[in-house]
Amino acid sequence: PLRPKIYYEQCLDKLYNSSPTDHLDAFAQAILLLAMASAALGTDHFAWGDVLFERVKASLTAFDDVVNLQTIQISLHLISSYHPFLLFTD
Repeated sequence: PLRPKIYYEQCLDKLYNSSPTDHLDAFAQAILLLAMASAALGTDHFAWGDVLFERVKASLTAFDDVVNLQTIQISLHLISSYHPFLLFTD
């Protein structure tokens, strides 16, 4: 987890109860969807994890050349979601 639990709860609230003035930016939405994809992989709904993962990858192609803290965090989420064994090998 790169963010505290309350961060994800607030993002979910903004995602599902959004108003025109209160919405998630592209990076926050990507991090939230990747967290949901990671959580889905360990359940009976693992196919949704794959769908969310692919959606995030497709939505962030415009940011391929951007390097900032958020893009690095998203890259880490993508790596750990798609290849969890890469981060936790001995």
